[in-house]
Amino acid sequence: MMSGAALAKAATIAVRYSLIRRQSGKKDEQETQIIDYYIQQYRIFPQIANSYALHFAGVYLIKLLNDFRTGSAAGNYDLLPEVISFIKEKKRKKKKIK
Repeated sequence: MMSGAALAKAATIAVRYSLIRRQSGKKDEQETQIIDYYIQQYRIFPQIANSYALHFAGVYLIKLLNDFRTGSAAGNYDLLPEVISFIKEKKRKKKKIK
């Protein structure tokens, strides 16, 4: 969840700057906000989506692990396959990055 929060802060700064900063091509034209440029949106909007994805994945994972911990303390291992699946997927992605 920390990485999602850091990315959200960075994206917020970028969006605020893009809304304030203006740029014009000709003297007679009104200045355009740089957020109106497609390339600026192309760079910023996916990062906003990534920050939401990281946040909600973190919330889900914390809930899953807390539920597993309380359940396993009571002898209930129903969430074990889901936890193992998550760990295997994380290891697979880590190997892919290297």
